[in-house]
Amino acid sequence: MLGSMVEQEKVMGRDVHTEDKKMSSRLRQRLPGSIAIVVFVFASVIASYAESINYGYDDMNRLTRVVYGTGFIVYKYDEVGNRLEQKIQPPETTPPTTTASPAGGTYTSAQLVTLGCYDGEDSAGCDKIYFTTDGSTPTTSSMVYTVPISLLTPTTLKFFSRDLAGNSESVKTLTYIIPIPPYATTNVATVVPGYSATLNGTVIPNGLSTNYHFEWGLTTSYGNSTTAQSAGNGIGDVPVSAHITHLARNTIYHYRLVATNSLGTAYGLDTFFKTKPLVLPFLILLLSE
Repeated sequence: MLGSMVEQEKVMGRDVHTEDKKMSSRLRQRLPGSIAIVVFVFASVIASYAESINYGYDDMNRLTRVVYGTGFIVYKYDEVGNRLEQKIQPPETTPPTTTASPAGGTYTSAQLVTLGCYDGEDSAGCDKIYFTTDGSTPTTSSMVYTVPISLLTPTTLKFFSRDLAGNSESVKTLTYIIPIPPYATTNVATVVPGYSATLNGTVIPNGLSTNYHFEWGLTTSYGNSTTAQSAGNGIGDVPVSAHITHLARNTIYHYRLVATNSLGTAYGLDTFFKTKPLVLPFLILLLSE
């Protein structure tokens, strides 16, 4: 009987040992997946936290601001570079302010415009200034200001600043009038059935009082001119036109736009049109049959 009990204990030991090996095998199979999940969650948290932090530096590349999701820290230094103060500030909601020098206005020569951002002494600090020079409204996808903007022609400058906390100011608009000779573009004429046509074009006065007229005729020597009219003194496109009559049927006419201000004269390209042929009543009757 004693031998039987010993044999039974050996069998039970083998069973327990076998079960332990099975459990260890299952743990080994599950462990890599569990570790991967923990690592992924930890990495996601770290990445999310890191993305919410912005750093600001001064001209000497010293850390001056750390902006995070629930506020920001401001660092100040003395004249020799020792850190004097550290302030922990609550979240900021006030946008920065951008200034331009020189301001918009009328000038007699090209201008170099400097933009500056101010966000307050104990605020998150300026991040970027965005701007456009084509009259469109700037966004965070627009050009980023890095160096003074050179303006050689009449320009509408639009800009805004964004701080490190993500606050953006409203877009500001300044107009710089830098007088230069006008621009003239000859456009397609509108041929009217009969003996007339409307000549079309576009004038840009470039900030000075500008007059325009059309030259027209059977050749590029023209020989005829419409009455001079005003295109104003703006800096944008001005559509212009003039009506001419007493034209010959089925004939090619040349024309071009001419614009003049106190700084010079601009000539549009030569363009031509052909008047409609004369259709007699009996031809119309024959064609209708």
